[in-house]
Amino acid sequence: MRSLNTPSTARSFRAARQQRSVAAAAAGKHIVITGANTGIGFEAALDLAKKDYDVTLACRNDDKAAAAAQRIKAAVPGAKVSTLRLDLSDLDSVR
Repeated sequence: MRSLNTPSTARSFRAARQQRSVAAAAAGKHIVITGANTGIGFEAALDLAKKDYDVTLACRNDDKAAAAAQRIKAAVPGAKVSTLRLDLSDLDSVR
């Protein structure tokens, strides 16, 4: 019989506890990410969607935002992702 006091088992328990903690922290949280259709913004949105956050992709181009949202939904079934047209250089689009 294997002992449960091995380093790999301890790491597994810590990882599982951390995942439950992240899921609890995400409950009811809504994140808005600017420039989320490419690059770091997209990767951040994808990572947060995987952690069960509600994510809004705030982008200048509606078509690119919709495509990014579809990529996230394909990678994370059940992801709560929405889009918002936001051009920070146009103050009329900022409310």
